[in-house]
Amino acid sequence: MFKFNTSKVLQSLICGTSAIFFIPTVAAQASPFQHVLIISVDGLHGADLTDSSLTKYMPNITSLEKSGIMYTNAFTTNPSDSFPGTTAILTGAHPKTTGIYYDDSYSRTLTAPIADGGNASSPVGTELSYFENVDKNSALLNGGGDYGKGSIDPTQLPQDCSSGTCKVVNPWQLTSVNNIFSVANQAGLYTYFSDKHSGAYTIAEGQSGNAVSDMYSPEINATNVSIQDGKLVTDLSVKNDITKSYNSSGANGGGNGELIKAYDDLKVNALINAFNGLSALGTNTNSSGGAAAVPALAYMNFQAVSVAEKAKIGGIPTAGNPSAALIDAVSHTDASIGSIMQTLKANGQDDSTLVVLTAKHGQDPRVGVGTQVAGHVITDALSAAGINVAQATQDDVGLFWLKDQGQTAAAVAVLQQLASAHPEYGIDTVYSGANQPSGFGNAASDSRTPDITIKEKQGYIFVGSVGNKYKNAEHGGFNPDDVNVGLILSSAGLATNLQGTLDSSNVDTTQIASTALEALGLDPNTLTGAVLEGTQSLPTTGLIPNPAVPEPTSILGTITALCLGFGLKRHNSKK
Repeated sequence: MFKFNTSKVLQSLICGTSAIFFIPTVAAQASPFQHVLIISVDGLHGADLTDSSLTKYMPNITSLEKSGIMYTNAFTTNPSDSFPGTTAILTGAHPKTTGIYYDDSYSRTLTAPIADGGNASSPVGTELSYFENVDKNSALLNGGGDYGKGSIDPTQLPQDCSSGTCKVVNPWQLTSVNNIFSVANQAGLYTYFSDKHSGAYTIAEGQSGNAVSDMYSPEINATNVSIQDGKLVTDLSVKNDITKSYNSSGANGGGNGELIKAYDDLKVNALINAFNGLSALGTNTNSSGGAAAVPALAYMNFQAVSVAEKAKIGGIPTAGNPSAALIDAVSHTDASIGSIMQTLKANGQDDSTLVVLTAKHGQDPRVGVGTQVAGHVITDALSAAGINVAQATQDDVGLFWLKDQGQTAAAVAVLQQLASAHPEYGIDTVYSGANQPSGFGNAASDSRTPDITIKEKQGYIFVGSVGNKYKNAEHGGFNPDDVNVGLILSSAGLATNLQGTLDSSNVDTTQIASTALEALGLDPNTLTGAVLEGTQSLPTTGLIPNPAVPEPTSILGTITALCLGFGLKRHNSKK
């Protein structure tokens, strides 16, 4: 006899309606994970994770290895700068696709910022500077605003005047491809992002400019800062340099890195707030003006290790003997990661959160002291040959955009001759045109690709002046110490047969993007840059892509969760 079940009919109506208006379909199984947390320890080499002289100071990172998969041959972008490194993790694509080559680069189609006199009648071609310079006040920790979009001074941004009317190009408008925050946001998921520059790293906001629910990026180059009651705060009465605190002397620095460690602590505490369901600032309202919630997708980075590697008193001077500064930075960062993991465990989130530990870049040299080369020797040689450089970006790499691209062949000849005559300059390879490093575009057809790229030999660094006391190492180049970075996927929720395993296949940090989406049950094929490049998810994860489910912090999330639970119950009852 037919029996009418009112509750099931009502549930079907509600769930069917929510599917029509909010989500494509409710799958018969939940997303593999409810949360993905991506952590970049800038400067963390792959070799650091197997170096016994360092691993004894990494008990918490070692614990992540034991509950996860460690990729022993993971590589970041060429060039190995933070800006393309971050963009690669978020988009699944390299500079040739994203157009992001460095935080200081060049565009042949955009116009100079208003602050530099750029207007509709100005010639096209301008430096693309996206670091502390775009802040309203880079001397302050909040960038003179709200640690995000509100910190941007639009007069410092390049302009697009192609239509005859100039419009500033915000960081999130720099690339034509979407990112994982865009995809998560469109699926109704709550997101969190934190990095080192208040304005510039709003590039994570995606093409809409609104993909991050809570943005918190204290300015690493803030100078009006001091430590009060154990916390880094804005202090207009003093001037300090956070990024040189392992070299500095005096009450506020003392050469012990306290400023950079306190800087990292700000972001760790903010992230812990987020996983406790609060905003980065510990309130119930996030930076977008909405209600705070536990993020489905979160990202943050550490800076102390990178700073300690660069410091004159830092790095690993000789194999097996890391400096006291590096040990201090590694120990502090590891303890911070331990605090984050303890929070997840205390909240019952450790098995529902996939933690991705990696690095945007390494640092060259990893062992030894870098050989410093005055950067002007390159531009001086080109200038003497009548070749005008529009933009030169130099770290342990050289990127050069010429005012006249027709002079490229002549410039290459000059530099090759310079390399032969002056081996002390460390010039290894000169690239140009279509012959560029992996991940680069073709300067002849792409408006942002450098005309000429110099690969420096291992351990050589371009500096403003030789004797630079805080440049023992640098990044940006293509040597193994630059690009071979640490990468661990870890969770108590990973399949037990995967926990504590090694994967020695060559992988790329671009693969993190697709993997993060799969972990949340989102379709990685929605990442336009990853699709263009054919980027695959990381191997041996055991993840199965499923449709995403919003956090149950809203009516939509609650309805979806209830409907999914109903689907799971029906599915499991058939087993």
